[in-house]
Amino acid sequence: TEVPSKASDLLQKAMIQHSERIRLMAIALDALTEVSLLNDCDHTNTIDFVMTVISDLSPTISQSEIMIEKTLAFLSKICKSKHHATCFELRGGLVLVHSSLKSESLVVQQRAIDVMYKIATLSDGRVFALNTLEQLGNSAQSNFKEDRSMAAKSLYIIVASVDTRKPDFPQYAALGLEFTQKVIKTFPTDTSIQKIGCFSARKIATLAQKSNTSLDISSVMLPILDAQSLLGVQIQKDSLDTIWALMGMKWELRPEELRELTVCTVETVKMNSGISSSGRSFRGDVVTSGMAVFADIFAEPVHAVRVLGMQKVERVIELVLSLIYACLDKFGNHPFIFSFGFSVLQRLCNVNDCHNLILRFGGIVAVIDGMTANGGNANIQEKGCNILRRLAAYHLEIKLTIVESDGVDAVLNNMMTHSANEAVIREACSALSVLCVDKQTRTFIIQQGGVLLLENAMEIHIGS
Repeated sequence: TEVPSKASDLLQKAMIQHSERIRLMAIALDALTEVSLLNDCDHTNTIDFVMTVISDLSPTISQSEIMIEKTLAFLSKICKSKHHATCFELRGGLVLVHSSLKSESLVVQQRAIDVMYKIATLSDGRVFALNTLEQLGNSAQSNFKEDRSMAAKSLYIIVASVDTRKPDFPQYAALGLEFTQKVIKTFPTDTSIQKIGCFSARKIATLAQKSNTSLDISSVMLPILDAQSLLGVQIQKDSLDTIWALMGMKWELRPEELRELTVCTVETVKMNSGISSSGRSFRGDVVTSGMAVFADIFAEPVHAVRVLGMQKVERVIELVLSLIYACLDKFGNHPFIFSFGFSVLQRLCNVNDCHNLILRFGGIVAVIDGMTANGGNANIQEKGCNILRRLAAYHLEIKLTIVESDGVDAVLNNMMTHSANEAVIREACSALSVLCVDKQTRTFIIQQGGVLLLENAMEIHIGS
């Protein structure tokens, strides 16, 4: 420890005394970097010294390519704490990296990116200005086709800088999505880069949702779908989770984009459903993410059905109900698959033609059995009662089928289990009101204790 400290002092004196000698200064910086790495003490003073000395040099020396490169190499290796990052910022480091990104030297640009990456990991990336990140995007894009590491680091820096506390958050977020899209398109068959790209897009989408910011998701969604088709199972979960997050920003996709998204999601979910001819085993995580995407696709059901056409909608309904039956029969309970699947059915019940498809593919039994299997899940119970009410509202025959399929029992059990949950009780009462159309059903409800449950619900929710 003593020898590196003495060496550091001697090197700093030499740099002060010979500040006009470029070659010697460069060698001294190299030596100071290695000596500092041997010393475990805090290097804030050393960083402060180097930044001060460089700023005091004549422009001829301080702006020489070799000095800039050596300074950036020193900073990328020595900066190891948030305190170091703060010192870097206060001593003109931001100006240094911004100007370095404009350099014609690829080595200098790479060194600048190394420093920015280190600072981003130490300070959450919030220190970089938008124009610096734009310059980083331009520099990286022109060079990262030959260097995936540079692409990954640049993407991390830009995405780490996206912060809802910034007044110009939308501009940062838009830049982040734009750069993410470029990286994904440049490395379509690189699994690790695709995973990083998906993570980046998810983070930006989540922040945009929290701040209620609308962003154009089209440019990044299609490359994700392309990469998914190329890499298959390796990134299916990541890509579907990312698409789900992007859909949460409520950006209206163009018709061709919505159709491509639906077809791709159907194929991915079917491939991992355990019920297709692909021979692949059931993957609950991928199926859950796919069902979540379906639920968002039909957030505006009338529009989605008009754009997709009944043939594609029929494929979705059949697949959703097949998966609900598969979970009931052989794959065990997966609450999120039921919840997202019920969301799809609930939204499509608003469309007459879809209503008939749900009935044709066994929707009544699937919903009732799904409610029974998830009796303790209030979310599933609320959606299930809502679906039964919507299905029952069309024809007397459907009402009777629901009763014969133990639908009334499912609703009444729901009211007992979730008596304190206002949303569930409201949907259960609505379902019962639609089912009570004939004397036999009314008598059955009374025999099953329905009146007592209704009285109990009215007492508990007297203020509703």
